[in-house]
Amino acid sequence: MTGTGSAAFQAFVASFEAPLTNRASVESFNVWALGRLEGVERDKAEEMLLSRLSKVVDGRVPAALAVLGSTAAVPALRAAAERSEGSMLVAVINALRELGAADESDAQRLIDTLRLGVEPARTEATSSLKYFEGPAVDDALLGALTDEEEMVRLSASLCLFAKYDLDRFAEPPQSRLGVLGFTLQSSLSCVFDEAVNSLRSIIARLSAGDSPESIGLPYSGDADDVRLSRFTESFEDTDDFDVEAVRTLAGDDRDWAGQVLIFFLGESDLRAPRAMAELGWEVFIEPLLEILPRLEGPMKTEAQAALKRLQS
Repeated sequence: MTGTGSAAFQAFVASFEAPLTNRASVESFNVWALGRLEGVERDKAEEMLLSRLSKVVDGRVPAALAVLGSTAAVPALRAAAERSEGSMLVAVINALRELGAADESDAQRLIDTLRLGVEPARTEATSSLKYFEGPAVDDALLGALTDEEEMVRLSASLCLFAKYDLDRFAEPPQSRLGVLGFTLQSSLSCVFDEAVNSLRSIIARLSAGDSPESIGLPYSGDADDVRLSRFTESFEDTDDFDVEAVRTLAGDDRDWAGQVLIFFLGESDLRAPRAMAELGWEVFIEPLLEILPRLEGPMKTEAQAALKRLQS
């Protein structure tokens, strides 16, 4: 069929018939060309796509139908949703959503894929759930925060931040939500669990109608505070962190500095337990207790000394 019609139609057909030999061909048809088709050529492309949808599992087809804005494809996509699973199902639901035809049953299918499917479909389903409303969706995303798969956990946190417009409060890094996003990636269970519980609480309160301001989401510090820059500059210091720079910090800025030191503790940086001992902040005790059993040598000695000082 290649060689007839407009340049855009020829480009689409070429991508439609091309062997899957590279990443571009695997990921999608020629979207640029699809978006420029009109009249008979658009109808022909739609016909080709619907025919393939009915015969093979090809996640590029639903996306292409969405690009075409093919409302005529909705019944075929709905039928495909009934028989599909995994990544193909997610692609079909995404197309239905983009065409304005998704419903609660599609949200449930995504939830089922997240809970019972395999990768990469579970992560794809998580990403798609941010476009759906309802307590069941939020429960699924919140549950995914503690999933055994790292990509599912990351996708869930990103989706919840996007769904509740939390990203606008996540800057600067010292902000409460900047710190929360950071701690949601922590390898220490005491830090990670607290972050998950904090995000659950924030979403519950926002869902109940509380304003971001009433629950303390806007940044309360001063991102231009010279003490913050002094502290970050000391990361390059081979001897010790600039403890004096952060000793008198308060609020969001102090929380951020504490979590940065806990991060360096997890990286077995000898400077971290020394700084913790000097600062004497209670927030360091639980991470030190958790990490001590797996430390060795000088790092273990420094951590033990820090813990002893903090508990005295």
